[in-house]
Amino acid sequence: MQTNTSENAKRPYGWKLFVMLWSLAIGASLLGIPFTQTLRSGSLAGTATAPSISALILTIVLGNGILFGPTIGIGLILSSRLGLGAPLIAGCLEKQPLGSRIPKVVFHSVVSGVVVSIIILFMANYIFGPPWLLRLEAEGITISELQPPSWQGFLVSITAGVREEILFRLFLLTLFAWIGSILRKRPNVLPPNWILWIATLLTAALFGISHLPGTAAIGLSLDTLVITRALVLNGLGGVVFGWLYWTRGLESAILAHFSADVVLHAVVPLIDQLSGM
Repeated sequence: MQTNTSENAKRPYGWKLFVMLWSLAIGASLLGIPFTQTLRSGSLAGTATAPSISALILTIVLGNGILFGPTIGIGLILSSRLGLGAPLIAGCLEKQPLGSRIPKVVFHSVVSGVVVSIIILFMANYIFGPPWLLRLEAEGITISELQPPSWQGFLVSITAGVREEILFRLFLLTLFAWIGSILRKRPNVLPPNWILWIATLLTAALFGISHLPGTAAIGLSLDTLVITRALVLNGLGGVVFGWLYWTRGLESAILAHFSADVVLHAVVPLIDQLSGM
């Protein structure tokens, strides 16, 4: 039995929703510039000249505009057929009465994101912690190099929450779910939960793998520990965000992702900074 029956009514494709999500994706991408520049400053030093801020902004706008145009378009086409997508944003654009749905979605999403971040922190410190610290020491990398200021962490949490949920949940998870409906010879009908869980797990695995290039960019070689850590820690979040997507909508996945990243990239660095004073 589907847990989101009321959410899964088929919705017409909306150009307003496309423009809204496309604009959000490009805008959110720009917010991640300070965080990314801080992480890359060490690796760029002495090896390459950093691009000017204007060139960087232009590259991000054009690159993300090209990337998210088709992914959002395809994601919305397929999600409208399956009854998935972004029901709250679509409802607001269509001036529908949403009643108490928004507070409920916000509450469940924030709680889910914070719980995910706590589990990730526990696993990062007590399961992967000792070998990870040895690995960083062997590469000559200190924790401070991997932890930009909390304000940058807050901004990049918006970046990750919007961009990655649009790409991995709205596009990829929806695509996998649609393929599942085709294989069951019931196209344009939301498949049963077991197919949605397979789609969620596949997307979560790809989500974890997608973080490996960023890890390599800071100077870490991709050995078994690094790959396993990325798959487990990021994959955990990917599973939860995927489940929230097909039970409560894209907005829920974005908000949960943002909440988890705020704890990891803004709250924790701020606590470390304050405790070091």
